[in-house]
Order: sequence, then structure tokens, then C-alpha cells
Amino acid sequence: MRRLHLVGDSHLNQIWGAWNRIAKAFDPLTFGSDCFCIHGANIFDFELTDGDNGISVYSNRVAEEFPNTLEYKNNAFVYNFDQMDDVYVFASPLHSAQIYRHSGWKEFCPWECATAHPDLQALSTSVLTAWFEAHIRRRLELLRAMNRRGFRVAVVEPPKPLARVPVLFSLSRDIVQATDRLYRKYVKAILAENDIVVISVPEHTHVDGFTTEEYSYPVSTDAHHGSFLFRAEMMIRILDFAVDRVGTASDHTALERFKCGAGKDLKAILAAQ
Repeated sequence: MRRLHLVGDSHLNQIWGAWNRIAKAFDPLTFGSDCFCIHGANIFDFELTDGDNGISVYSNRVAEEFPNTLEYKNNAFVYNFDQMDDVYVFASPLHSAQIYRHSGWKEFCPWECATAHPDLQALSTSVLTAWFEAHIRRRLELLRAMNRRGFRVAVVEPPKPLARVPVLFSLSRDIVQATDRLYRKYVKAILAENDIVVISVPEHTHVDGFTTEEYSYPVSTDAHHGSFLFRAEMMIRILDFAVDRVGTASDHTALERFKCGAGKDLKAILAAQ
């Protein structure tokens, strides 16, 4: 059976949870699905092997970065990509939190924000690009390797910065908005150059570069996750991609029936759980 694999960080893990909540209202699909997502995986470095038996990634940084993560305590992780007929959806390449929440923005700012912040040292586009390149380098290497081999690959976009981020991290709102926008624009352009699909966030979930309260995680101390409604809408977008790539005629029918029926009122589905 063909499968949909969600691989990445806590954003996809939460989207997977939303799928489990709405699946009861969805007709069975002809392909399976699973989730391999680790909290903070967007910042892990890893070793990549592109061999005869497929592509694999290895990292021992889980234990170093998150020693209390019981599932991986004192262990490395290995993930193999070897099912050419499956669909793989990644989260971390567009996860921009480490960019816009960086403590350096209390001393520096993007060049476009220089006029509003004369007390900060402005960074040129070339400096920012070099940082962005380093941040995504390893993940882009993996995506390119999978694309060369013909894997069905997509990158799902995480929520735009939550409106509470500037206050939580004592950062200027315009700098958070600008750095997030510049990073996403850069990464999306690179992914487009490599023919890698981006599953974008819905336009109605954010205003002026920030995720609205309705689509933000309800706990006020959470700095970057989406609400259950956001996750449910993103899961439907992921299913659109998966059904288009590996689905049968019955899968297309089931997805359209859901979107025209129960999927039109996701709030009711989630409230009933």
C-alpha cells in the first residue's frame, strides 16, 4: 500500500494530531499514512547517505539538544527514504522561528528596517542570504537528493509568526515581520528552482505577516504553533497534494466529498471531539 509520510518537527506532529481528530468524518483512503516528527528537528544537523538502497539520514543531536525527550534519550535516530511510490512531506525547511526570534535582532536589523531603527546596525541582503543558505543547507541537500531520484516530495509551510512573538521575545514587530518574510521568500525561491512543491499556509490565517489569534495556539506562552483549526486546514492541503500524487479515483471522490461536506465546518468537527 502506498503511504503518506510526514517527516519533520513539532508543526507536522501537531498537524498529524489534527488529522487523527478529523479522520472519523473522512471516507477511508486507499493509501496509508504515518508521522516521524521530533520536537526541534528543524535545528538538527544530520549526516546524509545517498546509496543503492535509498537515502538515509542520521543524527545524534537529539540527545544533545533535548536530553529529556524520552523517546530519543541517549540515542541517535536514523530515517530511511526508500519507498519510491510513496509521498513525503517535510516541515522544517520553512520553519523560520530560529531566524526571526534570534537574539541578535536587538543589535541588528535587516537593511529595509534601518530607517526605523537608527540605533541598530543594518545587515545587507548578502549577509542575510549567507545566513539563510547555511540554515537550510543540509535540508536542501536532502530534498535535492530525493528529487533527483524521483521521490514525490513537498514542503509544508508552518504558521507565520504569531502576533504574540514580539512581546514574548522583546523584539520589534517590524523586524520580526521582515526577517520572517525575507527568509520564507528566499527558501521558497530555492525550492521552486529545484521543482519542489510548497504547501502554503492559507491567506486568511494571517494579517500583516502575523498569524491571527484564531489560528494561533491557544496557550499564550506558545510562540510558534498553530491552533487546531490551522492544523486541520493544513492537513487538508497536504491530502490534496498526496491524493493528487498517489490517490485513486475513489480517493479524489472521498476528498472532494469531505471538503464539500464536513470539511466546510472544521470548527464543528473539532468542537465535537
